[in-house]
Order: sequence, then structure tokens, then C-alpha cells
Amino acid sequence: MSGLQVALLEDGGNPRSPEAVRETGDGFLLAPFSEDGDANYKFRLDVELVNEGPGPVEATFVVEWDDEAYSRHRHYVLLTRGEAWRRLPAAIEGTRAVARLAVPPGRSHLSMHPPYNHARLVRLAGALGADALRVRSIGRSLRGRDILAIEAGPADARPLVLQARAHPYESVGSFLLDGMVRWLDAGSPEARALVMGRRVVLLPMPNPDGVAEGTCKRTLGGLDLNEAAASDEPEGVALTAFYREVRPRSTFDIHGFMHNSDGFGTSDPVRGQAICDALSARTELFDKKFGFRHRREPEGGLANPGALAEHEFGSVRFGGAFTWRDRNAEHLRRMGVELLRAYAAQF
Repeated sequence: MSGLQVALLEDGGNPRSPEAVRETGDGFLLAPFSEDGDANYKFRLDVELVNEGPGPVEATFVVEWDDEAYSRHRHYVLLTRGEAWRRLPAAIEGTRAVARLAVPPGRSHLSMHPPYNHARLVRLAGALGADALRVRSIGRSLRGRDILAIEAGPADARPLVLQARAHPYESVGSFLLDGMVRWLDAGSPEARALVMGRRVVLLPMPNPDGVAEGTCKRTLGGLDLNEAAASDEPEGVALTAFYREVRPRSTFDIHGFMHNSDGFGTSDPVRGQAICDALSARTELFDKKFGFRHRREPEGGLANPGALAEHEFGSVRFGGAFTWRDRNAEHLRRMGVELLRAYAAQF
């Protein structure tokens, strides 16, 4: 279209092939890829819209998901400028979602989830002060990207581990951990007190290739990190070795499925209830349907890193999903801080 282009993104983009973006008479047809066809994770769409004109351009965007399963969750697209995103309606027509948008001048991001790419994490880690937080690589991905751990507190203590972005499309976890990192790095008296006798380790992106190269669920080698301990893929080897090295007191695996609700499962219902009560009291932040359940078996069985830590070291296991809907970046960061507070208070 005159004055409007769709640009493929090197970091975080999906689709990645020029053949998957086709100009139509009044807009564009986009065909995202899914590395394994699992419809429950087929929600990755990340492209840049470039409007070179002086005003908004009306255009129709047709997203060909090539799957009708879970189509009820694909009834929108997200238009983002900086950290401001808007959820705009899309009509479901068989395997397609169709959205009519007024694209503003300049560069915008069209996606299904708030964008948070690999470079953004690298910038955050590089800007941290050395006094409050320590950053290290626990291994490298198939493409040679560092798998970062960010930690605070006594280096020789068994840590509380929080992990996000095992599944690349679930960017809400990045915003939650971003909030935790910034809060700990700011070094308020409360933050310093929290890590005075506790070691906290954050794994913001254990699947950096998947995030950077647009996969939905898996690493580039085909690994679902829920099954890391049963794999010889480099991400699985690194994650398993890390858990065995630090012997966590507890683990919390953060996800961000398509459901418009918050919740978690845990192997310890007493601590789970206490965390649930603390977060539920913050109604200005946790303003969705919220709850927890006693979950004995995690996805992936004993190959799941949290289950491995529970089985080998008696770790307490948590795993939950949170939503970004009707929230903004700062809201999600504040949720992350409250989750860290409630979680740490139980240990």
C-alpha cells in the first residue's frame, strides 16, 4: 500500500519469511509460522508497521493462522508504540483473523502479545548496578546466545528461583521479571531487607533463541523447556545443570497463556494459600479472576526443572500464568514486585 509497509523483525519477528507477507488490495495478508503446529501455542505474531505518511493510513490485516482450534482467543491484534499498546478487535473467519486498523504515522508494532524481545533483556542486564545484583551466563543456546541469571542476596545460600519465557510467545513473564529486576536494582530499604537473608535468582529468558527467532513454544532445537531435564539440547543441559548447581529452596515458573485470568499451582498448598491471600488483597493490581491449586504433577513430569528440583532437593514448586489484558507495562512491573514480595515472605 502507498506509504504503508510491513517490515519483518530480526529480533522477535514472526513471520520471518518475505513470502509470508503479501500485500492485498486494501492491506496485507500475514501468515505466522508455528514450529510444531501445536494450536494451543499458535499465538506468535510480531511485525513492524511503517507508515511514511503524515497521517493515519487505513488498512485491513488478515492473519492466516491455518488452524481453527483456539480461534476464540485470536479475536484481536495488538498495536504498540513504545510501551503503550492497544488491543483492537479482529473478526474470525475460519482460520483467519481480520482486523481493520488506522495505522498511525511512524513505526508501530503489530502482535498478539506486548513485545519484549531478546535485545531488551540484554540492555536491561547491561544497565544494572553491580552493588545490588549479579548477572552471569549459565550457558549458551543453540545459536550461542547467553542464558542469563540475575541474582541478589547471599551467593552461597539455596535460592528462590523465578523463571519466565520458557515459552517464547508468553511475554507477560518478561514484564513481571523486569519489574522485579528494576525494584531489586533500585535498592530500597525494603528490597535490601528482602535479600538480606535470602538469595533470589531470576531467569528472565532461558529460551533466548525462541524469543529472538520467533518460535511459539520450543527452542530452535525443538525442546519444550517443561521437559528440559530429559534433553541434550544446550538450553536443557544448561537449565538442568543450573538447578542442580544451586539446589533451589523453591522455584516459580511464570507463564502467560491466552486466558484472561491469573493463577498458579503449587506443591505446597499452605504457602500457596498465603501467597494467594497476599496477592488477592492487592485488588488494584490483581484485578482479574485469581486463585491457586494444589498441583502434584507438573507438565513434563520429572523432566520439568521445578519437578526435578523438588524430587532431588525437596524444593517447593510453583508455576503460574498471568495475563496482560487491560493492563499496561507499569502495571505488570508492579505485579511482578508484589509477586516477589509475597513469594519471598514464605521462605
